[in-house]
Amino acid sequence: MKANFNKLTPEQKINFNVLNDVRVIKNADYSNWGEWPDIDWPSFPDLNKDTAIGVFNKETGEILIPSELDRIGSPFGNNLGVVENGYHSTQSERSICYIENEYARNTYYFDKTYYKDAIDAIKNFSIDHPEDSVNKINSIIDKLNIKNGTNNPHITENVIANWYSQYKAFQSNPELVALCKEKEIDSTYGVMGEAAPWENNYGWCETN
Repeated sequence: MKANFNKLTPEQKINFNVLNDVRVIKNADYSNWGEWPDIDWPSFPDLNKDTAIGVFNKETGEILIPSELDRIGSPFGNNLGVVENGYHSTQSERSICYIENEYARNTYYFDKTYYKDAIDAIKNFSIDHPEDSVNKINSIIDKLNIKNGTNNPHITENVIANWYSQYKAFQSNPELVALCKEKEIDSTYGVMGEAAPWENNYGWCETN
């Protein structure tokens, strides 16, 4: 496996992580196959709560998300980093434990013009009148296609129903609810802030 791994290009290696020294458990009764290891991740949404704010400024009506963003690893997920003056935050600054791999970076240009309208369409989705939200999102897609010279397809009721489900799950997360209550944050359009800091953990483990 390692020999074949070395033949991969840097881009292909993004999806693989081969260890040099592998130890195999002889008795499967001591394993928790398929489960995540017990890692002390910061509480959702993984922010230093003293820096956390809502992304929508009610006084100015401005969406505070910067236009240049990036993400390490999968292009799908909740957390994005801010790119300032061409500087990309390190994995340590993001408090994530992946191996540094520049090829795993995804960069984005964020157009905030219709962001609030899109979130409103998703959060106001109604199973009785799904066409309302679908038409609003597709209208935004049409405008952006004209603006950017793109040909992105329209979304369907099933797609926006899935977005609505994900949005409700995000907003109802107990840790996010507690953070917003403590800091008086309106998370309707998202939250932002500095990543929660790394912490050193000390302890022991048993092997069998």
